[in-house]
Amino acid sequence: MVLYFVSLARILIGPRGKHGSMRIVKNTIFLLLFLLTQACDDHSRQEMEGDDQLAVGVAEQETIVQDLRNTILLEGGYSSSSQPGQDWFNLFDDDPGSVWQTKLGTGPGERIGLSFLGEGVWISNLIMVSHGQDAAAIIDEVNIFVNEELYAFGPVKDTFRLDTLVKQLSIEFARAGELSYKRFELEGEKVSVGFFPPDKNIGIEYLILQDSSGREYKTVAPKVVKGRLAPSSNLNPLALYHAGHLFDYKKEFGWVEGSEGSGSGDSILFQFDEPQCISKVMIWNGWQASDQKFEENARIKTLNFKPLEDTSQVFFRLKDIAMPNGILVRQNTSPNWILKIIDIFPGKVTRDLVISELLFFDCEEQPFIVNSGLTKQFQNEILSQVEGSPINDILDTYIFNDINSDPDNQYTQKSIILHSDGSFCASSKKYLTQVDVTSEALIDGHWGILEVNEELARLKLLGRWQSKNTLDHELSDRVFEEELIIKKGQIEGHQFLGRYYTE
Repeated sequence: MVLYFVSLARILIGPRGKHGSMRIVKNTIFLLLFLLTQACDDHSRQEMEGDDQLAVGVAEQETIVQDLRNTILLEGGYSSSSQPGQDWFNLFDDDPGSVWQTKLGTGPGERIGLSFLGEGVWISNLIMVSHGQDAAAIIDEVNIFVNEELYAFGPVKDTFRLDTLVKQLSIEFARAGELSYKRFELEGEKVSVGFFPPDKNIGIEYLILQDSSGREYKTVAPKVVKGRLAPSSNLNPLALYHAGHLFDYKKEFGWVEGSEGSGSGDSILFQFDEPQCISKVMIWNGWQASDQKFEENARIKTLNFKPLEDTSQVFFRLKDIAMPNGILVRQNTSPNWILKIIDIFPGKVTRDLVISELLFFDCEEQPFIVNSGLTKQFQNEILSQVEGSPINDILDTYIFNDINSDPDNQYTQKSIILHSDGSFCASSKKYLTQVDVTSEALIDGHWGILEVNEELARLKLLGRWQSKNTLDHELSDRVFEEELIIKKGQIEGHQFLGRYYTE
């Protein structure tokens, strides 16, 4: 700025000879141009500094950007197999480092299922990205079921178009690479046995659900709260009917009381590691596997639900419907809550009372479930019981059979996985070439040990069988019970599953 005044002084007091006036004019124009240039430079510097400040402000704002996604709540979900700490709900925790993975040795045939609160949610697109860790096998084909109907299938791709209202969504990972085969002929059948590598699995990094405008939903899974479940009685075998089934999201399976009566007076104590505030409970009363099973077994008519230390007598009467009942609880916080059965609706066939599923809501309306550790407990018991028996070598192993029966004009592809946590999943596809009919079935459920030794293992299966054929396209959905005999080299079912070759 001092230079500006010095230049101005020289102009004003400079020589005024023959060319003095002209020099003044020139110097004045030069000075004005110089001042204008400096002013523009100063303004540019101010703009740059302002941009820097703005950039800093934007960076600071990015750390507190509000999540504008529409929130949808999951009623529940499950995966048929999970590595410890890599469960299905990792797919919705907004953490890019957490994933879902199956146990080593499994992959094809495994499933993920989701259920949405209320009437469901409109889903336009499903975006699925597989996990590419070192042990991951390539997922070749998936089947996507919407509301229990096959809706999309084919090779894995980034986006599957749905454009429908979804209450239930399930994904079956039908095929994955790296199977090896053993082929032989036996009893007139041409058999191929497929083996999945014991050091491989499959995984998904994330699932994104989009609305009709292509915007991503914020999908919120129920919280998982640690605690213990203490029922007053339990039907045997425990692996099939224990209280842990109350929170497995599978309404086809549940807790069954084991008292000599019909369930009146039985109770379940919920002991949480930390005090929980509960405002609402959703109860899937009775055995909701089917209308027939619902009517055959006893259900709750009246119950009491409260903190253990609460001496008040508040009763809730449930509707006798194969749908969820909701009860509003006087908000309390306690580490111990008790559900007591006061009166029952009797079953037409059996006196056993069943509760298929429970879902708690905290005092902020966030749904939550209880992780009781029962599944892990039964898994440890199973592993200790089966050691040295034929079943030990096939637990958590994908078994695939391709069987060509020429005399019967029948071609069959089927698979089964017996999980070490006491669950199983299977599939079957039969081609009757003579009449050009194809029938497909998806099967899953639980199993318990009836007998086990070095020669064989005899299991009791409680499962759900969903099938459809190309002749009438009608979906058949039923619950079944079956005994399974496992010997070296084969699995034999007496009615539904038939025979599997394992080596």
